[in-house]
Amino acid sequence: MAGGMTPDAAVDSAQLFRTTPDGTMKILSVDLGRALAGDPLENILIEPRDRLLVHRNTSKVDPATVDIKGEVAKPGRYPLTSNMRVEDLVRVAGGLKRSADSEKADLTRFNAGASQSNVQGENIPLQLSRALSGTADDNIPLRDGDVLTIRQLPGGTTCARPSLFKAKCNIRAHTAFVRASA
Repeated sequence: MAGGMTPDAAVDSAQLFRTTPDGTMKILSVDLGRALAGDPLENILIEPRDRLLVHRNTSKVDPATVDIKGEVAKPGRYPLTSNMRVEDLVRVAGGLKRSADSEKADLTRFNAGASQSNVQGENIPLQLSRALSGTADDNIPLRDGDVLTIRQLPGGTTCARPSLFKAKCNIRAHTAFVRASA
């Protein structure tokens, strides 16, 4: 291999394309790591016109990430660290908004072994307040592809029945809002 392998090369599997004397092609799978370590079964002899296809290591090209959605300052996708937990992700995302339900959150965990056409997710309800205080049952370790959704407070900050009404003198804004929301 001219110039050697790049740092993002996958050494566990490569394919060797070989043209046989009758003009047909054969493909041979090679474990480059074992070949480079001197394993005679993997260290096959390269012939003229052979082509070796070395893949990129997907963990270096497409690093592990987690998503956070909903009522945080900076929702989005963040790199997953080896020790990242729910509390860490909320902090990385800038913390909770005032409109966040600080009691409940949902973690969606996708099955890593599922094929693209059969992706299945598991919903894990969390007690967010306990996770943010470091309680291990809710401040669980995150995995690649996890999606944490921070809910909005029930009712939000909108009036249930927007309306005009006559207010008595000296009524406070809070009281008017409560009456409009009832």
